[in-house]
Amino acid sequence: MIERFKRIATILKRMRSVIIFCAAFSACIMLLSVFQSPWLSGEYWLIPSLLGFCWMLVFFSFGELFASVPDLSAKQTSWGRRFLNSMHKTWYRILGAALILIFIALTLLSYQLLRQWYLR
Repeated sequence: MIERFKRIATILKRMRSVIIFCAAFSACIMLLSVFQSPWLSGEYWLIPSLLGFCWMLVFFSFGELFASVPDLSAKQTSWGRRFLNSMHKTWYRILGAALILIFIALTLLSYQLLRQWYLR
């Protein structure tokens, strides 16, 4: 699981500038909606821009966190180094499980908010 996350993170790391641009754009639209700018019609774009910002934030953190996962240690390495490597990978497994829960929660939140936005 961690190796797959590392591959996904390398792809997201390459797209970092696009993710940052989309997050900044979503934040600007969100702020313009909150402060009732004359360029936007009320708070209509508040929910989609909030969700876009949340998704870009999760993608950015995923790309930054899992890009530096340690590789498997060889049999020739010392037992202390292998132990530290396994502890490091254990923390990445816990972080991966937490991130999967965040993805599920954000998917459910997106569904609920977009349903409310569409029915509005």
